[in-house]
Amino acid sequence: MRDPHDRRRVIVELGGGPGIREIGPTFGPLVKAWRATAAGYSDDELRLLLEFQGKLEEIMRGQPARLRGDDAGPGGGRGGGGAGAGADSTARSAERGHGTWPGGIGQAAGG
Repeated sequence: MRDPHDRRRVIVELGGGPGIREIGPTFGPLVKAWRATAAGYSDDELRLLLEFQGKLEEIMRGQPARLRGDDAGPGGGRGGGGAGAGADSTARSAERGHGTWPGGIGQAAGG
């Protein structure tokens, strides 16, 4: 069904039935904990977290091609757009000492 507040969004709901009864004991507590955690963040904070997670996913998706040495991986290899380029620019940023996490996580060796 369409989101009544944003016509661009579609809300998908999983109906009840045997599937829910089978997965409920496994995923119910996980969903409840996730919702409780998410409730502690503002909408803007959640948007930021989703953006960050999307960028991390893009980087991770580019890694198999990078490890294989594929120049034609996602984004056309080195210097192209897409996931491979995101990983390369992140690595270059870490080498320069920019964008590192507290404690030096992500900083290049010897940096």
